[in-house]
Amino acid sequence: FDLYYGEQSSFAVAKELASIYLSEGSLLPPHWKDKFQQVQEVLDSYIEYQEKSNNPTLQATSNVDSATGLSAAPKIEVDSVEDAEAILRYQNVSGNVQLNYYLMDVEATFSFEPFADMSSSRCCFIRPSQQQIFSLPVSQKSKAQTHAVQLQEEFVHAQVMLEFRTLDCQPSICVTVPHFCSRMNVALNTTEGTLTLTAKDNANHRLCSVYVKVFALVSGNATFYKDGYSDVVGFFDYYTISDIISGNISKFAILLHSDTFGSHILSDIAPPP
Repeated sequence: FDLYYGEQSSFAVAKELASIYLSEGSLLPPHWKDKFQQVQEVLDSYIEYQEKSNNPTLQATSNVDSATGLSAAPKIEVDSVEDAEAILRYQNVSGNVQLNYYLMDVEATFSFEPFADMSSSRCCFIRPSQQQIFSLPVSQKSKAQTHAVQLQEEFVHAQVMLEFRTLDCQPSICVTVPHFCSRMNVALNTTEGTLTLTAKDNANHRLCSVYVKVFALVSGNATFYKDGYSDVVGFFDYYTISDIISGNISKFAILLHSDTFGSHILSDIAPPP
């Protein structure tokens, strides 16, 4: 597809197709128009990047407010997602934001790429399970602000990827973050290669029967290492195995999953010394 391989032609084919399918006379179904709108936004971002790259003066000054000398670049990030609320931190951004919900199979996603950044967006061409539009209050120039977003009730206890996409600034800013509704605390003992699980709201409540899946990075390759369940006192040994591993283990990635207490992923865990 030209959007991925057409850089030498400045994505001429992708530009032409997006222009055709987004024109007023297009008979394309609305959900396909949404996809080509996303393609157009990617192309707009590329064009802006090229203009800045070819104009050193523009590149040096475009993100600086001429009056204050402070950064004027629009920014938005997710500070936290707790229970039914997401906290956004933003600067020089206002207007409408679209929140897309993507239901996830966390174990399948983790098993496919156990060492990948779960916040990186793979949602661009997947239709969201649900959408929500909200408005950000106008921010004071060059001053960061926070805004609380209430999640839709049906997704509060679901395992979803949340994608926040600005609608009223160009180029559009897109931020993704996983929401695994985890209600467990994890105590790691990296010296012994063990972990202990307790309830987030009660440290005396040990979590048994939590599924644990472990991958190891062995000589640069993600390799299934072991799986099992936490015992009656919430304990699990993620390091000890009976097999001999051929190669050097540089780190572990661990998935914890419970139907009651949600999911939790631990990455970049160093092996015991």
